[in-house]
Amino acid sequence: MTLEPPLEDRLRAALRRPEGSPWPDERGAFDRFLRRRRRTVAVGAALALVAVLAGAVLLPALLPGRRPAPVRPVVPAGPVVRDPARGFEVPIPAGWKGENVAFPSPAQERIVVLVPEGDASPDTKTIVLSTQVLDPQQHPGLPPGEDPGGVADRTGSFFALDDRASPLGRGRRPDGRPYVWRTRRLPDEVGEYAIAWPYYCRADQPCPPGNRWRVLTVYAGRSDDPAVRRELREVAQRVIDTVRPITNALPGGDPAYLDPALSPQQPTPTTGIVQTTIARPIPPEPAPRP
Repeated sequence: MTLEPPLEDRLRAALRRPEGSPWPDERGAFDRFLRRRRRTVAVGAALALVAVLAGAVLLPALLPGRRPAPVRPVVPAGPVVRDPARGFEVPIPAGWKGENVAFPSPAQERIVVLVPEGDASPDTKTIVLSTQVLDPQQHPGLPPGEDPGGVADRTGSFFALDDRASPLGRGRRPDGRPYVWRTRRLPDEVGEYAIAWPYYCRADQPCPPGNRWRVLTVYAGRSDDPAVRRELREVAQRVIDTVRPITNALPGGDPAYLDPALSPQQPTPTTGIVQTTIARPIPPEPAPRP
């Protein structure tokens, strides 16, 4: 028969008290009991609070017939560059600078350009943002819970990503807004992306054609240097995740700003699709290495 250890030894093992240490007096034992009880109550209250908050977040989403509210991206405060007519503002990444400039073309379209600060050759590192009315077959879809109005008209002249007969990549920002990108690129190209950026119509004004198919394009440049391409890819992804809708990209619209990309369009005699490079300025070819 196996003898059980004395009660005192079992208590010491359970309470993790070293051998030979004195037991607390009656008052010390009671104080120790109160401290343990307070810790237990605090943990229980914290778990109850987590359960209440989870219910408040999940219950509305589970109710039938309830449309989830669109989530706006949360980004750190800091310098931004704005394009009110195209409905976006983008926080400037650290070490970079941005400005709204006229693209050198007969139409003098406005674009937002991000380049590194103090870079001796800024043409090799350029991020360009603009808006286009994307071919509906390539469109990534409307953001969750958003309805900008207008008619889902699939006729007209549209911008198209040069996919080279390859499927587009598809993803979502942290706020759920969908975007697409070209998966087949030239060896020195970094990437070109199109984020769903619908133009919100106003009830008291005609809705411009193609408002549902508007996208925000992000062109990430090109370079023969793998390190430069890696940096451009990282900055472009940061821009994609943090650019924010303003003015006519928010519910209610803004009559003060009409996106020039949404001017009345006429279908072409053939496919009705137009490929354009107005938002994709190509930097000069890098100089050959010595």
